[in-house]
Amino acid sequence: MKRFIAPICGVLIVLLIVVAARALIMTDSTGRWPSNWPKSLEPLRNHARTIEVANGTQENIYEITFSDQTEFEKAWPTILSLKIPGAPLRLYKVGPLPPSGLGALESNTAPTVRIYGPSEGEARGPKGEKLKASAPWPKELYGPQGELPEFVRADFSKDKPGWVVVDAKDETGFHDRARIDLDLVIDGKIIDLNRIALPKNTPIEDHRFDR
Repeated sequence: MKRFIAPICGVLIVLLIVVAARALIMTDSTGRWPSNWPKSLEPLRNHARTIEVANGTQENIYEITFSDQTEFEKAWPTILSLKIPGAPLRLYKVGPLPPSGLGALESNTAPTVRIYGPSEGEARGPKGEKLKASAPWPKELYGPQGELPEFVRADFSKDKPGWVVVDAKDETGFHDRARIDLDLVIDGKIIDLNRIALPKNTPIEDHRFDR
């Protein structure tokens, strides 16, 4: 019987790791974006959801689903104004295939706008220092056109704590989202690309034909 103890323990450890990881991603069936975002978005909170990610990357994802074309087209310019200059707009089509990343926690099964934003939380240093993970970010992080890095990391190694740009290969500490990105899940009726304006000077990532 003893030879079964190690494998069983290993399975239990794996299960505990999975449970702990999932506990760091929480969902809420309402849109809990910051209160200082445009007031015209308030009516959309009741058909939105929030995904809080705190498993190495720190960010909030807001999924707003639409069932009315007029409501979407009225909201689109305001939603578009949230996107940081230079940040990509990713296009998906309505269907069973979820976007890459969080998999089943995100959905492309209905006409949707997905907003990736800062966590609005705090980074804390070893001496109790605090850095707010939200805009406005330090001016040195902004590019000449208002661009921001996708992720930043809190740096408490200096006399004055601050945020530093995260290199793609940097695995040190938590990575906090600074940039606001958008996904658009298109059905051709409620969300119809032929009826809306897409932003200029913006990278468009088209995933509508991914398999």
